[in-house]
Amino acid sequence: MEKAITASTGEYTHVALVERDSAMIITRTKSLVGKSYDIVFLPDNDAYYCSELIQVAFSDIFPTKPMNWRDAEGNLPEYWIKHFEELGAPVPEGVPGTNPTDMSRSPLLKMLK
Repeated sequence: MEKAITASTGEYTHVALVERDSAMIITRTKSLVGKSYDIVFLPDNDAYYCSELIQVAFSDIFPTKPMNWRDAEGNLPEYWIKHFEELGAPVPEGVPGTNPTDMSRSPLLKMLK
């Protein structure tokens, strides 16, 4: 899955939220603990993939945009073809969503080393 993600979206494959102190802004996120992982990567289905969860918590910072599942040459990686065929679901190409690499490019973030 990691190779398929980087082929389609770029450098990063995962995003997470760390709570350092109690903050009101993550209340919504805490209410989603225990929800299913969104294996079909669709909005509004009461399941959440990693960057979708962060986008829900911080929608003012991370807008959605049409998702791309294709590699740099415009081909759909075999991994995604099989993944969605096994689920009996269409590839959500163009459906509003998020990914870790796009989130990392937000001008509101500061890279820590």
